[in-house]
Amino acid sequence: MTVNGKVVELRQGMTVLEYLREKKVNPDGVIVVYNSDVLNREDWDATVLKEEDTVEILTMMGGG
Repeated sequence: MTVNGKVVELRQGMTVLEYLREKKVNPDGVIVVYNSDVLNREDWDATVLKEEDTVEILTMMGGG
């Protein structure tokens, strides 16, 4: 699987939410783009990642 432009190893059957937790990413502060589509937060726990997937994890930042 490719995450943010880098090929990463993936545990079989891992969901988006499990991946975020394993990488210690705060799910409240990110947007997930899954195969070129923004993935609804409600679908993170049901979306199983596969080797051919492309994922972008975008961190929301405040500023002014």
